[in-house]
Amino acid sequence: MQVSDPLDQRWLLISPAMLLAATWAAALALAFTPQRITGSLRDAWREALRPSLVALSNTGDWIGNRWAEFRCGDSRLPEAEQKIAALNEQLRTLRTQLLLAHSDRPPGPPSQPHDLGQPPPLLIAQSISARVLGRQAQMFLPPRDLLDVGRTKGATPQALVLDDGAISSASSISSAITSAAPLLDQGHDAAVQRGRLVLAGARVWGKVAEAGPHTSTVQRVTDPGYRDLVQLARQQDGRLHFAARGMLVGRGEALCKIEMVEAADLVTVGDLVFTVDDGVLDAPLLYGRVARVERKPGSTQWEIWMEPAVEAHSPPTQVTVLRMELNPARLAAADNGE
Repeated sequence: MQVSDPLDQRWLLISPAMLLAATWAAALALAFTPQRITGSLRDAWREALRPSLVALSNTGDWIGNRWAEFRCGDSRLPEAEQKIAALNEQLRTLRTQLLLAHSDRPPGPPSQPHDLGQPPPLLIAQSISARVLGRQAQMFLPPRDLLDVGRTKGATPQALVLDDGAISSASSISSAITSAAPLLDQGHDAAVQRGRLVLAGARVWGKVAEAGPHTSTVQRVTDPGYRDLVQLARQQDGRLHFAARGMLVGRGEALCKIEMVEAADLVTVGDLVFTVDDGVLDAPLLYGRVARVERKPGSTQWEIWMEPAVEAHSPPTQVTVLRMELNPARLAAADNGE
């Protein structure tokens, strides 16, 4: 390639050594130049580079602000997710209440029975808020709070616990903990009672299996051995009609089984499954919806599978445990001879 420009040809004749020598000569000249002259040169260079320095400083500030916003947004993400989950739970509860408001279920007891000359109810339901402890929290708790047996299995306070060699390593302990039933951070100290319903909003997640001093375990509706009396309801003509009753049975599978429903009762896929009114709660609680219905030839009962209202892949982190207790107003009325 030939260079046609004479100026370019002259630049090519300058060797790197000559450029280096010229640079050193300029540096030495500036070193021995009086300060009044070099100060003027520095001021001139500073003024010439000021726009670039300002732009660079502004760019650094902008990047720092964006990084701070990014970190702040990332730290607030769990809080935002919790708010979204709470709003979704409120929406589900409102939908259930709306369905129950347009149902053929008889209205509940009046809120102020004294005004009608009726005695107050004997039992009232109280709710206990609890958190579902995760794996790290369970690992932190003492092992005595993590035993999967309780008073119903014959365990008593101060009883000796022997190591039979079944769990001999930290990894085995971790595996046993994480595969155990869900653990709540409330126990006898919060008046949690065994067998009481555990709710995620207005949906039934399970029952209290065992209650310890400060924690309790949950038997989910899908766990083997879970049983409860339920009632089915179908939506028709804009209303919710309650119909058959059956026994909900957990089988350790994704779907629960509803047994003891006569074939003469009308059951369809999509029917809702509620708790049976026990005279204490103001409204029944949602268990789930009918996912599959079959009837074998010659059988007098339906085979019904229910999809739980609380999804297995998204278990709740905050739950409510129901507690039944005697109504103080009823006891006070009895003491006053009313």
